[in-house]
Amino acid sequence: MLFKHWYLFRSLSSGILQLSFILFMLVLVEGIIWYILPPYLEKSVGLEVAGIILASYGVSSFLTQLPAGDLADKINRKFTFILGVLIFILSLVVLLFFKSSFGLFIFMCLLGCGSTLISVGSFNTVMDLSKSNLGGEVAGIYSTFNALGWALGSIFGGIILYFLDVSSFVKITLFIIFLILLWVILNYPEKKNFKFLDLFKSVRILNHDRLYLKELSAISHLKLLFFAFTFFSFAFGFYEYTMWTAEPIYMASIGANVILGGLILSLTTFPYLFFSYFVGYLTDKVGWRLIVIFGIIMILFAHLYFIFFSSSSLWELTFTFLFVSLGSVFTFIPFDAYVRANIKKGLRAESFGFSGTLYDCGGIVAPLMLGLVGGDIVDFRKVFLGTFVIFLISGILLLYFILHHKFKYKNSKIHFL
Repeated sequence: MLFKHWYLFRSLSSGILQLSFILFMLVLVEGIIWYILPPYLEKSVGLEVAGIILASYGVSSFLTQLPAGDLADKINRKFTFILGVLIFILSLVVLLFFKSSFGLFIFMCLLGCGSTLISVGSFNTVMDLSKSNLGGEVAGIYSTFNALGWALGSIFGGIILYFLDVSSFVKITLFIIFLILLWVILNYPEKKNFKFLDLFKSVRILNHDRLYLKELSAISHLKLLFFAFTFFSFAFGFYEYTMWTAEPIYMASIGANVILGGLILSLTTFPYLFFSYFVGYLTDKVGWRLIVIFGIIMILFAHLYFIFFSSSSLWELTFTFLFVSLGSVFTFIPFDAYVRANIKKGLRAESFGFSGTLYDCGGIVAPLMLGLVGGDIVDFRKVFLGTFVIFLISGILLLYFILHHKFKYKNSKIHFL
């Protein structure tokens, strides 16, 4: 049944699968970079400076999300994607030739900016190419390819780190991305020519929109339900960055093997690999509201289980990670479908960008909060309690706006008004 719908999806959505594969290649490269970079930075500049350099990626992504959406809406998706690939290439050139702390800082800032532009351009392209009643399936396919890139990135990263040095890897990667850039220019699904004059146009647009103010003003007219979703994005960003930071420390505190700790954390991508398309298909069939409610309940249940009923064993931690990740699949893919169906194309990329901004904001707040609690990180119950409180507040707010709508019965199925 799944393969039948996959085939139907391909026949109805020309170019989406190819673009998703290109995205997978770029995410795979970035996943490898993130795997090999921390030990490289620690050896090159020391642990303290390495932390600041790595954090600059999140800050750069945070600052780029909304302007990237603005450019995708006002110029086109192809320009945004290609601009992201060009900045991605520039970041690797900086990494290859500038090994100082400042050079590495610039590299991470450019990488965060390029990655965000690529994501905004590609995701909004595949959503534009889909029919409104297939928004969930398209979001599911996109999430599957994205998750696959991150999942395989750590595996290939370990292999590459064993056989190659960083400079050799960067040179090979530059060649691969140049080939990807050529494909994108010639075969990008959005049939518009890339013009370098659009670079000057983009500067005028961002200046006219005051970089953020007019974009925020345009988004401010959207329904409160949309902002409830974006606040939930903040909660999830806070959760993910908290776990990425705290889990290795927790593993070290209980004497667990570092490889085992990395494997457990990498399992959080598995629900996206195996359930994204199913959730998207389900969303298109029964509506996004019921799916989101189920996802919120799943996330809160996983937290409550670990806080009050677990013994904090590694198996229970793995179970909790998997259930929270699965709950996020049931929450955010329906959100993507909601935006596709309810927000006009000229504002859609900025809307997705605003959601990404809130996610990155959560990623900035999380390390600061962990720095305040200090040694309490080793008590993972307290860590989960902190993320549970934020999820609970955002979840109640989102549930309120979802359940606030009346519903009626039609053909023995629930259809919300």
